[in-house]
Amino acid sequence: LQRFDYKASTIGFLISFGAMCEIGVFFFVASFFKRFSERSLMTVALALTVLRWFMTYAMPESFIVILFAQTLHAATFGVVHSVAIHRIGHLFPASKAGLGQGLYVAIGTGFGLSMGNILAGFFWSGGGMVFLQGAGWALLATLLTWFGFKDEDNLKK
Repeated sequence: LQRFDYKASTIGFLISFGAMCEIGVFFFVASFFKRFSERSLMTVALALTVLRWFMTYAMPESFIVILFAQTLHAATFGVVHSVAIHRIGHLFPASKAGLGQGLYVAIGTGFGLSMGNILAGFFWSGGGMVFLQGAGWALLATLLTWFGFKDEDNLKK
């Protein structure tokens, strides 16, 4: 965004705005689980991730587009995180829920985030191609989720 003459304060606002949208989704995400399956929620969230990264790649000069892309952080992190925690509740007995959440944090946000940042740094050329690559990985995750993610009612079978 700096290459497109965004001020540091504007970039900071955009990051904070995305985090506020994410927090907002946590207030009503429980109602999503009453109406939609984990598979549906995860697939839509990942599809919105594709859109978010593609928009960031394709139209970084448009403040309105980037602001909208930041609202998608509510889905790209908020919903994905909520589905992961919800799924842990199905996969681990109550007595082992802490273990399940610990593994999720260590592997997903520890190892996964580290590897993602290393790869992003490796592919970063300053031109934004990393966002297009992110959209591609998110598209792969969307397809894997749609075709490989079992709904909750199939977990216990």
